[in-house]
Amino acid sequence: MKIIKILAGNFSVDLRSLAITRMAFGILLLTDLFIRSRFLKDFYTDEGLLNLYALKRIYEGNYYTSIHAISGDYYVQLFIFLLAVLFAFFLFIGFFTRIAAIISWALLVSLNLRNPLLLHGGDILFRCLLFWGIFTPWAERFSVDSYFKKIKIDKNFIFSIGAFAFILQILIMYLFTGMLKTGDPWREDFTAIYYALSIDHFSFLLGPYIYKFPQLMKGLTFSIIWIELLGPFLFLIPYKNSLFRYIFIGLIVSFQLGLALTMKIGLFPWFSIASLLILLPSSFWEFLPGLQNNLNKSFSKLAGGIKYYFKGIKDWYYYRLSVPEIFNNVVSVLIIFLLVFVILWNLKHSYKDTFAFMDKLTFVGKATQLKQKWNMFAPQPFRLDGWYVIVGLLDNGEIVDIFRNGKEVSWDPPENRLDDYSSYRWRKLSRNVFKEKNKRFRRFYAKYMCNKWNSGGNGPKLKEMDMYFVSEYTLPDYEFREHKIKKKYSYECRIKK
Repeated sequence: MKIIKILAGNFSVDLRSLAITRMAFGILLLTDLFIRSRFLKDFYTDEGLLNLYALKRIYEGNYYTSIHAISGDYYVQLFIFLLAVLFAFFLFIGFFTRIAAIISWALLVSLNLRNPLLLHGGDILFRCLLFWGIFTPWAERFSVDSYFKKIKIDKNFIFSIGAFAFILQILIMYLFTGMLKTGDPWREDFTAIYYALSIDHFSFLLGPYIYKFPQLMKGLTFSIIWIELLGPFLFLIPYKNSLFRYIFIGLIVSFQLGLALTMKIGLFPWFSIASLLILLPSSFWEFLPGLQNNLNKSFSKLAGGIKYYFKGIKDWYYYRLSVPEIFNNVVSVLIIFLLVFVILWNLKHSYKDTFAFMDKLTFVGKATQLKQKWNMFAPQPFRLDGWYVIVGLLDNGEIVDIFRNGKEVSWDPPENRLDDYSSYRWRKLSRNVFKEKNKRFRRFYAKYMCNKWNSGGNGPKLKEMDMYFVSEYTLPDYEFREHKIKKKYSYECRIKK
C-alpha cells in the first residue's frame, strides 16, 4: 500500500499544468491541420497521390475505418478539415472539452489512416497522448467548461487515472526508444549522431555545423541514449519529486530543442515538449502567479461572452453532458487494461519470443490506435542516403527531370536536398514510395506525376518517365561516399487529346 501511495504521489498532477497541456495540444492540432491543408488536394482527394481506389486496394482496412474515405471530393475533404479545426479550437478553449477531445482524436486517427505514407513518429505520439487526454480532467482550469460547472475540484494537485496513463505513455516512449537503440553506433563507438546528421535531407540549421565536430557528436550520442534510458526513472524518485520533475523536463526539453535545431523532422519535437507541460509541479504556478491570473481573467471573459450570446446554454450544457458516476469504475478498469496492453506491446518489440502472444491482441491496438513502436533511429540510424531523379520524355523529344520541375537531368548531388521537398510530409511520402513494401503504390505516384505535369499548361506533354534513386552509403570518419544509380519504376503516361 505504501508503494501505491508513493506512486500516486509521483503521478499526481497540477490541474493548471494539465490545462495548459490541453491548450498546447489544441494549438498543435490547429498547426498540424494548417500544414496538411496546404496539400489537401494532393494528399487526401481523388485528384491526388492516393485516390480512394488506391487506398482500398493497398490499405483495405484503412479504407473502411477512415472517415476521410467517405469521398475523394475536394470540398468534402475541406469540410472535414474545417470540422477538425472547429473541435481543435474547442479543445483549446475548453468548450465541451471531452466531446471536443473525442472528436479531435477520431478525426486525427481518420486523417492518419487516409494516407499512411505521410506518417512519422510524432503522429503516433500525438494520437496516443490525445487518446489518454480524453480521460483526464484537463478542463478543470483555464477553460470555458470550468466556469459552467456546478461541481468543481477545489484542490489543484490531484491524482487522476487518465493523467497517470498520459504520463506513463510519455515515460514508455522514452524508455523503449532507448531500449531499442541497440546498435554499435549507440552503445559502442557513439557515432549515431554522426550517421544521423549525415542524412542530408534531415540535417539543417545547426546540424551541418555540429557535423564538423566528431567528438561533440560522440558526447551528444552518449548523452541522448542515457537520457532516454534513465530519464524516466528520475521522474519516479519520490524524494523531492518536484526537483526531479524539473530535471527530467529540462533534460528532455534540451534534447527535443536540439532535434528541432538540427534535424527537419516536422512537429515531433513540439509534440514532445507540449506533452511535458503536464509534469509541471505546483511550485511553477506559485512562482508565476501573474500567468495564472491572466489566464483566469481571459477565460472568465470568454465564458461570459458565450453565456451572453447563447442564452440558456448553461442549463442545456449540463443536461447534455452529465455522466453517471457508475461509468467511472468501468473507465478506470478500461484504462488499466489498455495500459497493460501498451506495456506488453512495447516489450514485444524487445523480446519477441517471450511476448509473441501479443500478436493475437493486434485488434486492440488497431481499435484504439495505441499500437506503437518507438524505433526512431533504432537500432541505429540508417546509413543509406540519396536523392531521386525522375527522367521524363516529353512529346517534343526533350528529356527533363520531372522531380525538379523540368530542370536538366543531372546525377550529381543536389546543392540542398531539403529544397527537393515542399514539406517534411512530402519528404516522408517520397522516401516511403520506393521502399520495397510500398512498391504497389509506385504506379499511383507515377500517375499523379504525369497528371500534374500534363495539366500544368499548354507546354510539351509528358509521355513517359523512369524513376531512379541515386543512393550513397554513409561510411565512417567522413570517408567518400560512392553513388549508385538504381531504376525503381517506369511508367507510360496517358496524354488526353
